[in-house]
Amino acid sequence: MSFDLSQFRATFFEEAGEHLLSMESGLLALVPGANDPEQLNAIFRSAHSIKGAAASLGFQHVAAFTHTLESLLDRMRSGEFPVTEAAIAALLTSSDTLRALVDASRVDDAGAVDTSKATAALAALTGAGGGGERPRRTGGRDAAGSCRRTRRGSALRPAPIALPDGAGPAPRRS
Repeated sequence: MSFDLSQFRATFFEEAGEHLLSMESGLLALVPGANDPEQLNAIFRSAHSIKGAAASLGFQHVAAFTHTLESLLDRMRSGEFPVTEAAIAALLTSSDTLRALVDASRVDDAGAVDTSKATAALAALTGAGGGGERPRRTGGRDAAGSCRRTRRGSALRPAPIALPDGAGPAPRRS
């Protein structure tokens, strides 16, 4: 017995659009230096909802990227990471990238979305992404004011998710 997932996909895209609007308006309402737990929780819940639904429908590019931005949001809402102009800019860039991933997923082309700029902006803030020099902060959007898509034939994959030291699956026992 096979299931027709088209109705679930349609619902996902509709709800993801609503969550993205909610995230963007929440991000624009944030004030640098002020920790607004209610606003941060609302933004986090929207990202979390998109991530969970995307993962359950097999949109792994969307789920993996959303996990990366969700990690920063979680640190901000716990007070571990401050609300700064750079963080807001990086999250707005990430929101644009997430929108592009969701839109591209409608036609199963999420692999063609370049997530590197947004991922680098998040990594620069949090220090994630391994050793070496941190990517330079660029203040958010590209010259077009949004994320860029690559040509179909040169698809880029999302960067691996950087987990804090000690996080992740437990080592296997022999």
